[in-house]
Amino acid sequence: CGVDAAQALRMATLGGAAALGLAARIGSLEPGKAADLACIDLGGLSGAPGSGVHDAIVFGAARGQVSDVWTAGRAALCAGRLVALDEEELAALPMRWAERIGMEAAA
Repeated sequence: CGVDAAQALRMATLGGAAALGLAARIGSLEPGKAADLACIDLGGLSGAPGSGVHDAIVFGAARGQVSDVWTAGRAALCAGRLVALDEEELAALPMRWAERIGMEAAA
């Protein structure tokens, strides 16, 4: 009575879009829909249960296997590097928030 890997991926894509009431705009690769696409290097992965592509993605893939990502047609990650955000600025955010929280707590 469990969910197999293919069903889990379907639930995460088509099912998620439907649950949000957005299935007409997102959730599948079709002309006119906003699409997110991730390239996953499946070389060397074995995803236990059925050892198919779905199994490798759901049970075996980690973030290190994601090489490229496009969000609504725009590159967000290229060759493992963020392009949509400034990585140095992103890395500095926790310190800025810690300073801000410290200042507010002292006031």
